[in-house]
Amino acid sequence: MEAVKVAGTVAAYTTYEPRFLACWKALREDKDSPEDRIVSLTLAAGAPNFIGLTVQANKMDKSLITIAATPAARSNTWQWEWFKHWICQRMLELGIKESPNNAQLFGAFTRLSLGETPAGQIIGAVPGTVEGSAGKTLAIVGNKQRQEIAIIIRNSADLRDRSRHDKMLAMINQATRQMSVDDIEYRVLKKDFLAALQSAVDGPEGLGLELPLALIAAIGSSKSKVASSVPSAKAPPVQPASATQPAPPTAHGNDLIKFQISPDQMLATITGFNKNLYNNPNISIDLKWVKAQMHAATVTLAMPEELEAPIAEAIEKRADLNGLVCCQGSAGRAGKGIYLHHTYKDAASRVQGDIEGASLDLRMLQQRSTVVAGQIVAEIRFKEAAIAPRNIFGIDLPALSPSETLEVHVGEGLIRSGLYVFIAQRDGIPVIEGANISISPTLVHQGDVNLSTGNLVFDGPIEIHGNVETGAIIHGTGNVIVHGTISGAQISVKGDLIVDAGISTGTTGQVVVGGSITTQFIEQSTIICQGDITVRTAIMNSMIYCSGKVEVAAGGLISGGNLVVLGTMTTGSFGSARGSITTANVGVNWKTIRSMEIKKNRIEKLKKRLNDDRLALRDLTQKKPAQMTAKHHEAKNLLQKRLPRLRTIVDHLELGIAKASTTLTYNATSRLIVRDTLFANVHITVGGQFVPIMNDVMEVAVNPKRIRGSFISALEGKAS
Repeated sequence: MEAVKVAGTVAAYTTYEPRFLACWKALREDKDSPEDRIVSLTLAAGAPNFIGLTVQANKMDKSLITIAATPAARSNTWQWEWFKHWICQRMLELGIKESPNNAQLFGAFTRLSLGETPAGQIIGAVPGTVEGSAGKTLAIVGNKQRQEIAIIIRNSADLRDRSRHDKMLAMINQATRQMSVDDIEYRVLKKDFLAALQSAVDGPEGLGLELPLALIAAIGSSKSKVASSVPSAKAPPVQPASATQPAPPTAHGNDLIKFQISPDQMLATITGFNKNLYNNPNISIDLKWVKAQMHAATVTLAMPEELEAPIAEAIEKRADLNGLVCCQGSAGRAGKGIYLHHTYKDAASRVQGDIEGASLDLRMLQQRSTVVAGQIVAEIRFKEAAIAPRNIFGIDLPALSPSETLEVHVGEGLIRSGLYVFIAQRDGIPVIEGANISISPTLVHQGDVNLSTGNLVFDGPIEIHGNVETGAIIHGTGNVIVHGTISGAQISVKGDLIVDAGISTGTTGQVVVGGSITTQFIEQSTIICQGDITVRTAIMNSMIYCSGKVEVAAGGLISGGNLVVLGTMTTGSFGSARGSITTANVGVNWKTIRSMEIKKNRIEKLKKRLNDDRLALRDLTQKKPAQMTAKHHEAKNLLQKRLPRLRTIVDHLELGIAKASTTLTYNATSRLIVRDTLFANVHITVGGQFVPIMNDVMEVAVNPKRIRGSFISALEGKAS
C-alpha cells in the first residue's frame, strides 16, 4: 500500500489487522465449515482525494454526517471502495468513531454515480441490534424521505442459505411496488445487491462477524425528474414539487372495492365500495371477504381487532363501508430502561465434552472471566426492547430513537461495532466499571484456585492472590505470579513462574515452565524448566529437569530426588547425613536423559510382562491334553502371539536408548558448587563424568575435568 501511495494512486490508506485477527479466530472456531472454505476480506484500503465532495458532522438524532457534492465532483470515475474509505477517513478526522450505515452510504454513492449532486445527503449509523423488528433476522426497511429501500440481515445463516436470497429479492420487489406512489418510482439495484450479498457470504459477515448487515436494495427517483432530463422542444421543464409537500394519498384495490392509503402508509380506508354488492348472489360480503380484498391489494398487515367491530356491524346492517378505517400501522416504541449488559458472562464455555459421559472437567466450566479476540464483551440493551414501527404493507420502518442515552467510555482492547455492541480486540479480562469498559491484558485472580473457582486458562499473564490447590490446572502464555503455594496442581507456563511460598506437586501434579522459576521451596515435585531455577530455602525429594542453572540461596539445601541440569547448580548443602540418596546429573541435556529414563521405565514394565507371560505359557504347555479347555487353548494362542511382539518392542527400546546415549551433549563449563556441606550419600555426574564422593566435604566445587588431579576443588578463597 505504501508503494501505491508513493505512486500517487491513493492519497491515504488504512490497514485492518483487528478485522483479520477476528476473522481468523472465527474461522478456526467454526467447526461446521468445510476444510476448504475460503474467506475473502479486505486487509487494507486506500483512496485518492475526492474533489467536489465534502463531509460535515451532523448532530441531528440518528445522524452522523452530511455529504454534499458540487458539479465539480467527477463521480463517474469513482469506485465504491474508494468512496467508502474516503468517507470513513473524513469521519475519523471529525472525531466520529461510529460505523456509517453501509446501505445509506452506497445509496449516496449510487446517486452520485447517476450524476446527482445532492446538497446534503444525511448518513446515519449502522443499525444496532435493537433496531428493527424484535427477534427478526431479516427485515426490509423503507425510507420515504431518502427514497431508499434497504435490507437488514442479522443472521449469518440467512447469508449462506442460497434459497433465502430469492426470498430477499421477492421481498425487495414487493417493497418497491408498495413504495412506488404517483411521481416516485423505485428501481431495484439487483446487480449491485447480489454482488454485495455474495461479498458478504464470502467475507467476515459469512462467519457471523460485523453483523447486522445493511444493504441498499432499491432507490427511488421522481418520474418527472427523469422525464425532464430528456430534452424536449414541445414541453417545458417540469418544476419539482416542494420537498415539504406531502405525497397525495393513493388507492389500491379493484372494481369491487378500493383502499385509500394515507401518505405515510400507516392508514388504509375503504373507498369505492358499492352497496349493490350486497345483492350480488355470487359474492358473500363479510369480514373475511374484506380481509381477503385487503390482502389482494397488498395491505398485508393484519386488521386490528378494534377496527373489526365497526366493519362487521356495518356489513350486518348492509350499510355503506366507504370511509371506514380497515388497517392501521403499528407505531412501534423506543427502547426503555437502557443499561450495559455484560454479554461475555452469558457465553457458553469453550470446553468440549460430554456431560452424559462424564468427560467434562467441572473446573473448566467455571471459565467465564476471560474473553478472546472477536468475542462480544458487552451490549447496550433495554429492559423493554424497542419495537420498530410497521406500515400497513408490513414493512418495518426505522426504529424510534430512545429517549434515554448511555455514554459508554471504550478503553484499550475494545472496539465499538455500531451503536450498541462492544467487541474484544484481544484476549484478556473485561474490566467494566459503570459505563467504563476495557480489556485488561493480565488475568488477576483473587483468592485460591480450586474446584469452586475453576481452572485458569489464559492467553497472557496471570496473577493469583492465593494458593493453587490440588487438581487445579493453570495454563498461561505469559508470566504467572502466585502469591501463595502450589499443591498437587498441573501448571503450564510459557513465560516465567514466580511463587511467593513454595511448590509441592506430589505425584498428581507437575510444573512445566518455558521461562524461569523463582520460589521459596520445592518439595516432592516434578519440575520441567527451560530457564533458570532460583530457590530461597530448599529443594527436597523432587525430580528437576532444567535447561538453565539451578541456584539455592546460601544456607539452603538440596536433599533427595534427582536433578538433571544443563547449567551450573549452586546450593548451600547437597545431600544429607541420613535419608535417601540425592542424584545430580549436571551439564547434560535433560531432554535426552528424560527420554532415556522413560524408555528404561517402559522396558522394566515390559520385561516384567514378558516374564509373567513366559510363566503362564509354561504352565499351559505342561498341562495334559485332557486338562486343556477352550479357554486354555485361546489363552495359549494369545501368549504365543504376544511374546514375540513384546520381545521386539523391548529390543527396539533398548536400541533407542543405545542410540540416544551416543547423541548426549555436555556443557563443559557447568559444575556443582556447594557453599556448605557436600554429603557422601550422593550420586554426582558432571559433564558426563561420574564423580564418587567418599566423605563429607565443605565448601567445594565438583568439576567436569580434573583440577590438580581431582574433580573436587575448594571454592575460591578457601583452603583445599
